[in-house]
Amino acid sequence: MKRLYRSPQDLAYFSVSIDSLDYYDLSTNPPTFRHYDGITGDFQSLNPFGKH
Repeated sequence: MKRLYRSPQDLAYFSVSIDSLDYYDLSTNPPTFRHYDGITGDFQSLNPFGKH
């Protein structure tokens, strides 16, 4: 971090509000696909290659 910023005050702090998020992990076999519903707080595991 010292290489990029001279002091902590130089950092940009922010937050993002989301309604939903899709998560893909291609390092697993089969790949992992999960959907997050930001309204309900629920995760749903999905199969990207077939029926859900």
